[in-house]
Amino acid sequence: MIARSAEEIALFIAMEVLEKAREMERRGIDIIHLEVGEPDFDVPPAVKEATCRALEEGLTHYAQRAGIAALQETKSDVAEMKRIYNQRRKFMIKRLK
Repeated sequence: MIARSAEEIALFIAMEVLEKAREMERRGIDIIHLEVGEPDFDVPPAVKEATCRALEEGLTHYAQRAGIAALQETKSDVAEMKRIYNQRRKFMIKRLK
């Protein structure tokens, strides 16, 4: 549990940053607002669709600490592809030398 005083300090700092960003906008500087945890652009359609699918499939609980199995597999596949790419790259560089 966070002490109320700590929450107030964090809120105060975030609001201070928000006010500074708004001041910069008034001077014509293009700002993407992330200071209060809310971007100033809409969620991409693919993310909205994936979120709806996940809700419809009942994926509404926390994942295991290790993460979602499908994402772990994808991450593993990407790591393997990078490893193969790097091996081939090293081979090509050796051949060129």
